[in-house]
Amino acid sequence: MFPNRFSTSTTKKQNLEVNGSSIATPKRQFLKDFLENIQIDGLILSDEENCDEECNQKDQDENIIQQLNVLLFHLEMLKKRAAKINQHYTKMKNEYRLKTKENQHLKVALTEEESKKKNLVEENRRLKSQLENLIKCQTLDAANLYHSMGYMKNDR
Repeated sequence: MFPNRFSTSTTKKQNLEVNGSSIATPKRQFLKDFLENIQIDGLILSDEENCDEECNQKDQDENIIQQLNVLLFHLEMLKKRAAKINQHYTKMKNEYRLKTKENQHLKVALTEEESKKKNLVEENRRLKSQLENLIKCQTLDAANLYHSMGYMKNDR
């Protein structure tokens, strides 16, 4: 299927010497590079690229940590603000309850006062009527007395 790229017949010809030391043939170098750069699930495992990925991952992780710290700070500020709002709400609710109770007492007192006023008005009408009747009686008595006194003068 695939041509045999690693045949041993050509490796002897391709060995190179640099400064008296033998370096790997291009095929061996390719194999070495190939093994260093094996890809597993899209991740390159070579040292340089792995380091770059680790550095990038660390940078991303640090950025995420910084963003999370900022979010935690804002969350703490929101918690403090919510606590203040809740405290103010509780205070206002308690004041409202007190005012409601006070208003209920005032309504009861007002109802009692209106009832007293109604009774006083009724009593005032009754007394006024009695007074008018008394005045009529006194007027009649006075008229009768005057009339009877007039007869007395005439009798003399």
